[in-house]
Amino acid sequence: LIKGLRHGAKPRTVLTTGGTGTRVKAVTIMELLVSFGIAVLIIGAALVFFLTTQFSLVRMEALIHGEEQARSVLSRITSELRLSNAYHITIYNTTGGSDNLIGDAVRFQIPVGSYSDDIYLSSSLAIAWGSNSVADNHIIYSLTDDKTLTRKESDGANIVSNITLARGIKSLIFRRTSSSSNQITVQIDVWGDAGLNLTRAIKSSVSLRN
Repeated sequence: LIKGLRHGAKPRTVLTTGGTGTRVKAVTIMELLVSFGIAVLIIGAALVFFLTTQFSLVRMEALIHGEEQARSVLSRITSELRLSNAYHITIYNTTGGSDNLIGDAVRFQIPVGSYSDDIYLSSSLAIAWGSNSVADNHIIYSLTDDKTLTRKESDGANIVSNITLARGIKSLIFRRTSSSSNQITVQIDVWGDAGLNLTRAIKSSVSLRN
């Protein structure tokens, strides 16, 4: 030992157990810090994975709910459009301008009494067109600025009825090939309740009455 010290060597701290002569190095602060850092990385990675999975589930649930809403509304729109004909329908854009072929809103009339199968006839014995209960009224499906899909009823001058059908709708599109076509395609793009950047298109084609 004295010889070693003379040459500048430092004594090593060792732990000897029993008579076997087994030596165990003391754990340094640096080794503890490295072990702690590795544990933190593992826990952090697990937490990120958990949060990412939860967020994905929330996004999918929102989208599924949005799809269910859209399908229900689409069924209602097409069932009413089916009662109308090409000459009592106008497709237009709520922002202005219309070629009656493609737009984000539709205004139309159906035979009065359609829902009760008790068609109302005018004084000239012709079918009276309007809403289900009021002659000359119009039914309007459109999307508001806050992405709410509504069904309105108008008497020509005023909105007499306004019903909210679904929220969180990204876009609404009505399309036909010509103003005399008896086929209209309706498409609703949904993105879920929270406005998440995950969309899906629900589309249906409806045949109008002659």
